[in-house]
Amino acid sequence: MKNAIELAKRAREERINAIRSVGEARQNLADVREVTERELAELQAKITERVREAEQADVKAYQRGAERRLVCRRTAQDRVLGARQEEAHAPPLLGADGVFPLRERSK
Repeated sequence: MKNAIELAKRAREERINAIRSVGEARQNLADVREVTERELAELQAKITERVREAEQADVKAYQRGAERRLVCRRTAQDRVLGARQEEAHAPPLLGADGVFPLRERSK
């Protein structure tokens, strides 16, 4: 009878230890999930910040390019306008009678 009681106590302790082991493993799993979720959220925040910074840099680069294109276009327009103004103030190449003014007319 004493042997049976000892066997029963040992079996009960083994069940308790097995339950404790499962409980500890599940708690460890819950802790790992919690830490992993926090790390994932932090990583997602970092990635979001990197993308935001890259988008801002892209917008700035595009704006600088647009400003350069505008300056180039204005410079080209100024050259054309300047050439047109010079043409407007230049003496005519042909006289009123349609003859080049520097050359004498043959009679």
